[in-house]
Amino acid sequence: MMHQFLKLVEVPDMTTSDEELAKLDHLRLEPLAGERQMYWAIQSGSDVSTRQPLPVWMYSPISMALFKWLEQNRKWEDRIELRMREGKNLEPKKQLEYEQWCKESGSMNFLFSKKTKKQVTTIRKNCDVSKIKDFLFSVHVTFSTEPSRLGIKSATGPQQRLVILKGEPVTSSDVPEVLDTGLHEDALNHLHENEENESNDEGENEELNFQAPPHGEFGEDTGEGQEETSDHEILADSDDEEMWQALLSNKHSRVKSFHHREAYRKLDERGLADIPPVKGCTLVYHSTSMQWQGYYPSVSSGLSCTWGGVSKRSEAEALLKVIMAIVRAHVEKCPKEKLWLRQLEKLKNAEATVFSF
Repeated sequence: MMHQFLKLVEVPDMTTSDEELAKLDHLRLEPLAGERQMYWAIQSGSDVSTRQPLPVWMYSPISMALFKWLEQNRKWEDRIELRMREGKNLEPKKQLEYEQWCKESGSMNFLFSKKTKKQVTTIRKNCDVSKIKDFLFSVHVTFSTEPSRLGIKSATGPQQRLVILKGEPVTSSDVPEVLDTGLHEDALNHLHENEENESNDEGENEELNFQAPPHGEFGEDTGEGQEETSDHEILADSDDEEMWQALLSNKHSRVKSFHHREAYRKLDERGLADIPPVKGCTLVYHSTSMQWQGYYPSVSSGLSCTWGGVSKRSEAEALLKVIMAIVRAHVEKCPKEKLWLRQLEKLKNAEATVFSF
C-alpha cells in the first residue's frame, strides 16, 4: 500500500460535492428515532394549549443574546450582594450604571429573513427595504431571570410568553403566524451601513456566529409530552430552611438531593459530588442561565460555572468545577481536615482525566 502511495504524482481530488454535503447536513439535522430535544416555543399567557414551536433557525440568536444578558445580570447581582453583605449599597456611579443597564439591556430587537432562514444583522442604508420586506420580519424579546416573564412580541402582534420545552424534535421551519407580522421601525434603526463587507445584493447578511445550546442541557424531562423545565433549585436541609429563606427568593425550589439531575448522578457515582457539611454551604441549580452555583461562608466569588453555549462545557463539567471550588474554599479555611484535602486531590485528578462527563 505504501509503495502505491509513493507512485502518486498529483494530489487526488479531496473535495466534497454539493450533493454529498447536502446529504451530510440532512443526516446531521435528522432526529433519531425516539429522540427528545429542547426547543423554544411561544404561548399566550398561561394557556399551554396555545404553544407553538419556533423554527430551529431562530434558536441561536435568541438563545445567545439571552445567555449574555443573564451572565451580565449575574455579575451585577453578585456585586450588589457583596455590597449588601458589607452593609452598603452600590456606589453612586455604579448605581447609575446599573440603572442604565437595566433600562437599555432588558430587551432586544431581532430581524430575520424567511428567505435565507437566518438572522439579518446588516442592511445597507441605500437598500430599498420595500423590495425585500416581504421576506423579513422582526421580533422584540424581553429578558428576565424569571421564566414566566420571558417574552416575545412581533411588530404588530400581542405579547407572547417565550418558553423552553422538551419533547419531540421540531421539524417545521415555518414561523408562527402571530410573529410573522412584518417589520418594526426600531428593528431597522440599529442596523448600520456596512457596504464593504456586504455581499448580498438584497442586503441580507450571513447569520451571526452563534452556537445554539446543546440539546438536553436545559433541564430534565419531567414526563410525557411537553414540559417546562424548572428554573432554580437549591440543596437545603430542613435545618437550613430559615437561613436560605432569608437569603434567597421564592423562585428557588428546595430539594433534599440532586439525584434527579443526570449531571449530579454522574459525579456522585464516582464519589465526586460530596460537599463539606458546613452550615451555609450548598449547591444551586439554574436551568434558564444554564449554571451551577455554589455557596460557602465568607466566599463571594468564583463559585459558579455555566455550561453549553459558547463555553462548549457539559453540565457535569460545570458542576465538577463548582464542587471543586467549594471544597478548595473549605480546605483553605480548614487545612487540618485531611479528608477534604484528599477529596480536593480526587476532584483535581478527575478534572484532568480524559473521562467524558
